[in-house]
Amino acid sequence: MIGLDTLKICAVALLAAFCFSVVRRVNSGFDMPLKVTAAVVFFGVILAVAVPLFTYISELVGNSELVEWQGILFGAFGVALLSHLTAEICRECGEAAIGGYVELAGKAEILILCLPLVKELLAEVENLVG
Repeated sequence: MIGLDTLKICAVALLAAFCFSVVRRVNSGFDMPLKVTAAVVFFGVILAVAVPLFTYISELVGNSELVEWQGILFGAFGVALLSHLTAEICRECGEAAIGGYVELAGKAEILILCLPLVKELLAEVENLVG
């Protein structure tokens, strides 16, 4: 079932797209600042919607030995969100290649963030096997 938050976000996104279309026809100089503002607003909305997820993960991890994994998970989420948002803004500006590079850099950073997890998993596998 679709949540009420999802419907609100979709309605605001469609309204924003309509406004951008009107502004583009009237005065295209305001087009990009409005799009960047909308991107920042939606970034905040996404973070607000994700708060229950962060709370749930914190509760799960807080009662276990996985506390250091919490920072990695939240960091990876932040990198993914920020790099995707930046890439979309670059694409909107007509710089699709730069947007692709930003997303690639974000993916590489997420992999780097996850290296300690991989190391721990490999150590656990080694303990189980040997």
